[in-house]
Amino acid sequence: GRPDAPRARGLVDGRRDAGLASPGVELGRGATKGRAVKILIFGSCGWVGSRLLAAWPDATGTAARIEHPWEVALALDSAKPDAIVNAAGRVGIPNVDWCENHVFETWRDNATGPAALAAACAERGVHLTHIGSGCVFSGPSPRTRAGLLDIGWHEDDTPNAGSLYARSKAAADL
Repeated sequence: GRPDAPRARGLVDGRRDAGLASPGVELGRGATKGRAVKILIFGSCGWVGSRLLAAWPDATGTAARIEHPWEVALALDSAKPDAIVNAAGRVGIPNVDWCENHVFETWRDNATGPAALAAACAERGVHLTHIGSGCVFSGPSPRTRAGLLDIGWHEDDTPNAGSLYARSKAAADL
């Protein structure tokens, strides 16, 4: 790994605990330079989360499901992390088309779940980084329609999500 990458130790979900030492990382209140920063990844069993763990081998994953507040509370209270990365969400099986016929599960896992996770993190003073989706944008960017050079969508552009999946992901980004 990189020399500046966080380093983990211990045990949370049977893998390792969230004790990460990352000199120079500052995360909101309570975290200082040179102090061990504890980071926990939700959704670590999914495609994005598993790649985060592979790229950041010292990070810790949890199998806690964000749609279950008691699992979130247990994971946060057990690991006592300084920061959370949320890579959890519902994409459907075999693909996002599944979401169109499973409104409750899609909205719960992609919109209300992240909101509940954000509230739990706020209650504990834990920094949250939420991984969104580019699917909240469709078609050419406004700059392209305006006849400007196609520089693509920007994170501050207004989403124009069409599918239920995209709308649920856009709701979590608000």
